[in-house]
Amino acid sequence: MAKKRKVGRPRGSIGEARDARRTELLDSLAAHVLRTKRLPALQGIAKVCGISVSTLVHYFGSRETVCKELIRHFGGIGRQQHLPRVRVPSGDAASSIKAVCDDIAQALLGPVHAIHEFGWVEGLERPEVARIYLDDILDATLDAVAERIEAHARRGDLRSDDPRADALQLVAPVILASFHQNAFAGSETHPLDLRAIAAESAARFLLIKKFASRSKKASNK
Repeated sequence: MAKKRKVGRPRGSIGEARDARRTELLDSLAAHVLRTKRLPALQGIAKVCGISVSTLVHYFGSRETVCKELIRHFGGIGRQQHLPRVRVPSGDAASSIKAVCDDIAQALLGPVHAIHEFGWVEGLERPEVARIYLDDILDATLDAVAERIEAHARRGDLRSDDPRADALQLVAPVILASFHQNAFAGSETHPLDLRAIAAESAARFLLIKKFASRSKKASNK
């Protein structure tokens, strides 16, 4: 009598199940980081996830790998939910630049600052983590702002010779102020209005661009 062939999992289902479980664990850790801005040691990470350290190591290998994957996880969420609206111009250059600065300020007043602080703290000690934070979080934001600036430059309502440098000039004061207020507890000694700083940064940026455009026109006469 022929033996019955065992029915196994479909090809690829094991890998898919593993990926799905890793995503669930990253979701749990993301919620923790958004609350605390920090990631504990392996034993603490396992406790947050409700699993054993051996299971955690099975899925990620090391704490540094958890950090890397978590930052990539945050970056993926940002690319889906936040950065698309940062890229696309809204109205004329003046209103659009003011709007994107305010949008970034409001995001930093919410959970986004925790992501930056987490990436910054972990990246200062681990160069490979720093590179992922730079690529997936900070530079991803600057690239999105640069795309908006470049779109206005193509329209002709804003002069920009280097949209990437202009993006850094525009949003750096807002991100720095967020670190001042939160990471360094500046809100206790010198409280700042982040949205007001964003509005001021946009106004200064637009003023500089206005004078630059006038100077360019004068030199061409």
